[in-house]
Amino acid sequence: MNLCPTCGSEYEGDAKECPACEAEHHVAAPEPIEVFRVYITSKKSDLGPFDSDTVRKMIQKGQISHTDYIRGRNEFSWTPLLNSEFSKEMAERVNTQRLTSTTCPRCGGALVA
Repeated sequence: MNLCPTCGSEYEGDAKECPACEAEHHVAAPEPIEVFRVYITSKKSDLGPFDSDTVRKMIQKGQISHTDYIRGRNEFSWTPLLNSEFSKEMAERVNTQRLTSTTCPRCGGALVA
């Protein structure tokens, strides 16, 4: 049930004019939804903006590192990727890299296969 902003009468549906006073109803266009975008800084350069899906793909492909930083569009401070919303993906990537490494992550000694 909707209310006419002019006369206060109730009406149903998406009528373009009030059945009681015949006033036209102007429906405002919905606000555009902004995609969450982030910037990434690495040793190489500042990158972005990227949406969340692109950042996840970049992590999977190894294009960004756990030593890189991230910030949102309207943010001024940089946050380590490991402390961001992408921490889970980043930690999985780091753990996978450690498993495929040829040296012990604790002591640096050679691993025997």
